[in-house]
Amino acid sequence: MLQPIWTQHDQAKISKDHLRLIKVLMGLRPEYESVRTTLLHRSPLPSLDTAIQEILFEEKHLGINLSKHSDVVLASTYSPPRASSTFCKNCKLTGHQFIDCPKIECRYCYKLGHIMDNCPIKPPRPRSYSTRAKNFTKPRNSKSRDCARLLGVGVVC
Repeated sequence: MLQPIWTQHDQAKISKDHLRLIKVLMGLRPEYESVRTTLLHRSPLPSLDTAIQEILFEEKHLGINLSKHSDVVLASTYSPPRASSTFCKNCKLTGHQFIDCPKIECRYCYKLGHIMDNCPIKPPRPRSYSTRAKNFTKPRNSKSRDCARLLGVGVVC
């Protein structure tokens, strides 16, 4: 019996979650071959969370000692970074964010690597001290508040 083409297409599609699962399973070390094979032959494929739980169970069951391996990593799902999330507005380079910039300079001690709010030699502010200017307008949303807090200024980004 022939099925409509769109039904066949839907049945042949692999979801992004299943592709992530397959990538994680194919990246496992040889000790996990049996659990990898079992998970890949299931119909339908399990979720990534379920697969990781079963991998951890198999690890305990087989007594695999992870401390012997220096190349052990935690498997997680991949989400591609947004272009703006890897651009530093301080040094104008890519690969890190403003908050992690190695060239950032403290405005209190003038050392590199931290901002004035995190300065180790600056004495803490009294709780009653207010940093807001008289004509400061409150940021409209949490993103603006976070931006202003990270920059240490009273302006809306």
